[in-house]
Amino acid sequence: MNRRRLLGIVSGSVLVGTGGCLGATTTTPGDAVVSDETTETSPDDGVETPGEPVVRFTVENRIYRERFLSVHITRDGDPVVTQTVKTHGVGKRGMDGELTPGETYHVVAELDSGDRFESDWKLSPNAQLLTFVVTVDETVSVVEVTSGDPLGADFPYTIAGAEDIFVPPGLDVRNESDEDVTLSVALEHDGDHFFDRTLELGSGRQTTTDPIVDSHGTYDVVVETADGRQTIDEWRVPESWGWPTLAVLVAEDGTLGVGGGWPQEVVFPVENEDETASEVVTTIANRDEVVAETRQTVAPGTDRLTATLPLGDEYEVTVETDAGRDTAAYVACECWHSEATIHVEEGVPSIETVQYFCS
Repeated sequence: MNRRRLLGIVSGSVLVGTGGCLGATTTTPGDAVVSDETTETSPDDGVETPGEPVVRFTVENRIYRERFLSVHITRDGDPVVTQTVKTHGVGKRGMDGELTPGETYHVVAELDSGDRFESDWKLSPNAQLLTFVVTVDETVSVVEVTSGDPLGADFPYTIAGAEDIFVPPGLDVRNESDEDVTLSVALEHDGDHFFDRTLELGSGRQTTTDPIVDSHGTYDVVVETADGRQTIDEWRVPESWGWPTLAVLVAEDGTLGVGGGWPQEVVFPVENEDETASEVVTTIANRDEVVAETRQTVAPGTDRLTATLPLGDEYEVTVETDAGRDTAAYVACECWHSEATIHVEEGVPSIETVQYFCS
């Protein structure tokens, strides 16, 4: 995930275990405002048979700003689900309602910011989730999540002598581009090439495998498309990360990425303890590549800075003023993330960070 090893937590940082983590799927009754809802039942007996496959819904919110998402789904003109959900804070939340795998539905999703998604959507026979994504650009898109083929008896992969992962992760591969894509994903550890699979993903599709690794450690990940695009990355699973994610993304512009979560907006509270304003430059880098930079004049008192990250990953944040600078490790993965507060005193900035893990 990150070829630059984090050597430790910066001065003033602490580690905290928490049950409510960035990107963790939660269902909060107060978040959903249901204006009307109709859920299909089996045409045979009117009751869902235990074990019958259904497709459920999630909302993946990538911004901190509050928005209202309205979803209206019909089949053959008949309403199936009509629901309005308030989104606030980065993460995932469940929605009420169920669809039937293999069927075709007319899906309309609208944000109160004005963006609208509309499509006749044929679900795959092995579809599990339909995810409504509120992007950092305040647009709405839809991703269908399917289960991949079984990996076989050799998985999850284990490393001799390494600690077991509390919840072994599968491989999540998502295509957010407008084009269908064929790509291969390979994993190895210390020269042991243990996984290699070719996938075909349509636009707006994601596949999820069985658990792929069962040991904390560092893995090399190679992703290559049929047309020659390639990325080689490192995915690090420290022992403190008990609920890791391995995410491979074909972004909207077709670029490839590997990380520990999907794109997201991050917010840095700023406390300016001086009586004068300071211009603060914040730079976020990964493997010495700058992925985000903000420049903002911060008035005395409290303020905040925002930035957009291309994937959940391990980063380095640098804040700078005319009087000084400070740098800190910053993590933005699912179930492993940092909260960072920027302080300015006598014009000199400093960063205070706390790391959180799901527990």
